Amino acid sequence: MSEQENKPQTAKLGRFVKLTLATSLILGVVLLGIVSMEMASLREPIMGELSQMTGLPIEIESLNLSLSNGLSLRGRGLKVGSKDGSQQIFSAQDLFLNAKLEPLLMGQLEIRKIILVKPIMDIVLEEDRF
Repeated sequence: MSEQENKPQTAKLGRFVKLTLATSLILGVVLLGIVSMEMASLREPIMGELSQMTGLPIEIESLNLSLSNGLSLRGRGLKVGSKDGSQQIFSAQDLFLNAKLEPLLMGQLEIRKIILVKPIMDIVLEEDRF
């Protein structure tokens, strides 16, 4: 084949590669958006499950999918209250939940590992005791 016959084939291949990359990028962004919306709907059930596991009221400000520690859920603004809910006893800037994916998709929470970022424990001592 001559050089001129190769140019149209190379141009077609280049356009195909660009189209494939653009399509993949668009699908990736759409998929990420869908997964992010689903994570927001899982925040309440996950807070309920963690509260049930610990027996303490737990609040998480936001919940997103994270790939920084493998596939995990990243919660921002963790707050744990006392049993009666009168005071906050524990907080953390971020919370990473490494959960099993299959049960999570079925609405169940099976945690493999929890990582806390900048945890703070509030201890209140009664004056009468000391």
